[in-house]
Amino acid sequence: MESEEVLQSGRLISQEKWLSLSCGPLAASFDPATASLRHLHVAGREVLRGIYVAVRDCNWNTIQPVLTNLHLHRSDSCFTLTFDAACQEREIDFIWHGEISGDHAGTLSFAMTGSARTAFLRNRIGFCILHPVLECAGRPCLVEKTDGKTEAGAFPRRIAPHQPFLNIRSISHEVMPGLRAEIRCEGDTFEMEDQRNWTDASFKTYCTPLALPYPVEIKAGTPLSQSVTVTLQGRTKSRARRAADNRVVVSLKGASQSRKLPHIGLGMASDGHPLTEKEIQRLRSLNLAHIRVDVRLSSTEKSENAWLDRLWRAHAEVVSRIGTKIECAVHLTGTDEAANRADMINLWNLALSKMKGEVSRVLIFHEEEKCTGTQWLVLARGLLAGNRSAFPIFGGTDAYFAELNRQPPSIEALQGVCWSINPQVHAFDNSTLIENIEGQASTVRSARALFGRKRIAISPVTLKPRFNANATAIIQTSTSQLPDSVDTRQMSLFGAGWTLASLKTLAESGASSVTYYETVGWRGVMEREQGSPLPEKFPSIPGSVFPLYHVLADVGEFAAGGVIPCVSSIPRAVEVMALIKGEQMRLLSANLTDTEQWIRLDMPGSIRSARMRLLTSSNVRRAMQSPETFRCQPGETLSSTDGVLEYALPPHAYARLDFDRERAELPGKVTR
Repeated sequence: MESEEVLQSGRLISQEKWLSLSCGPLAASFDPATASLRHLHVAGREVLRGIYVAVRDCNWNTIQPVLTNLHLHRSDSCFTLTFDAACQEREIDFIWHGEISGDHAGTLSFAMTGSARTAFLRNRIGFCILHPVLECAGRPCLVEKTDGKTEAGAFPRRIAPHQPFLNIRSISHEVMPGLRAEIRCEGDTFEMEDQRNWTDASFKTYCTPLALPYPVEIKAGTPLSQSVTVTLQGRTKSRARRAADNRVVVSLKGASQSRKLPHIGLGMASDGHPLTEKEIQRLRSLNLAHIRVDVRLSSTEKSENAWLDRLWRAHAEVVSRIGTKIECAVHLTGTDEAANRADMINLWNLALSKMKGEVSRVLIFHEEEKCTGTQWLVLARGLLAGNRSAFPIFGGTDAYFAELNRQPPSIEALQGVCWSINPQVHAFDNSTLIENIEGQASTVRSARALFGRKRIAISPVTLKPRFNANATAIIQTSTSQLPDSVDTRQMSLFGAGWTLASLKTLAESGASSVTYYETVGWRGVMEREQGSPLPEKFPSIPGSVFPLYHVLADVGEFAAGGVIPCVSSIPRAVEVMALIKGEQMRLLSANLTDTEQWIRLDMPGSIRSARMRLLTSSNVRRAMQSPETFRCQPGETLSSTDGVLEYALPPHAYARLDFDRERAELPGKVTR
């Protein structure tokens, strides 16, 4: 059965505490689990999101460092931190020594010296520097090139499909009036990419340039030395210190900015097993709009009609038993247009023509293309839309927004656009997963700039990548290890909080449809009756729902309703989503941290009380094992003081607050 740590944070072992560092006006944290500097800031203004050393294998997988000999020496406003790191996995064995120091003036240096102890193929070894999006997007910067010349530019406002800057030696930007920060890189040639392409909320300056061949072999014994220095230029304006107030203030923007709630669905379970009656009933309770079904029209399967059998089995479960529609993801193969035309005609004649009114949309992909080619969209629309079907044809990518951004299909060929999301392309710790939530909204805004008012379907959203879209080699993994696509946070309160934050962000930014996870299994919203295939690695409760099930159920009860944008004063600590439907209003909030958070609810109207139901580590097992009983509980009454509601959220807790909108004079109808 799940441990307390797994239930709360999804971690099988406890996380090491971050170390607080400061030098002059500059402050930062050091994360021993990732050997990275985090949140470099001056007077509350973020200078850099992070600095770390990345060791990437031939498939772009990051080899996590294991630290030893960690020593920290502090003196007045200075510090020196040293440690040894080992990056070891399969044939890879790279060791390095790190030294981070800071002086009275606020100059911070991070140096690494390392060597390979084995020969292996690598795509990248070296420093990565993250500039925060909120503080930098659209703002000017000055870049010194490797040839000594300087270039004035700006961080991209819309997601840049390609590198904004190349051949970087240093880059500087204004942190606040009168204060600039210069970041100087030594030991390799650096360039920048816009990580919002993969929903990371940062611009990353990295080495080695992607124009050089990769992967390349690094010989055993090869030494490597690099450094990054952050220098403050100018003076910091002092700020009056306010009395400490640990409350997170939540406020609503009002009905004038409300939106329709997107259609929410799930993916079919990838284990291929049929659903039990109990699983069917629990899925029906989510009030889903659709279930995604993948149809792979390969030549081998075409001759055996295997895809057709799977599609009709899925139809029987999705439409007949769960009572929802199908989101049909069609995967074409090969470059023969005649063969693909025959496949599409087969799909229409044998299946889709008999499913009118039961398919919400058809997503068109090609297995040999990262983004759907315009020719396939034209082919699909000619065959499907031309047959008076009510199937909107969506194109885009089954991978990341980067692929869509770099090779967008013709707008005229699209009825809607789609891409997938996961928060772990570059980093994997809980804090990064939360920080990168804001990057999801950036993809929707950039898609609007590319495709205008075309409908947007995010399909699917998962905690981990379903496949490696940039792999250059096949690496065999042990059957005793979790598959790369499985994350223990799927069954945790942290997973519930991340799901709420993701859904709130995508709904408020204007996505029309969002598909999450799968129905059942360790990538789903509930566990199978027989339990986990690897209980020692994924210690779930057999036959239980995961905490994120309750988030989707609470939102599902407001299907066809609206979402009112709301603001948390500390979104990395607490995120909130506001729902309206008819005369009812619901507020969902999640503590995204390991510590208790107090919430002050600042809402328009005369609020007298609300009914609050909490999901915490103290009752989560019962809520997972008996979700029907838990969901029948009305919760406790929460009364306001002078029109303000305050409540506490324990670590990683999730809360549902229900109001009577008419009596409380809360925001009105959905306007768009």
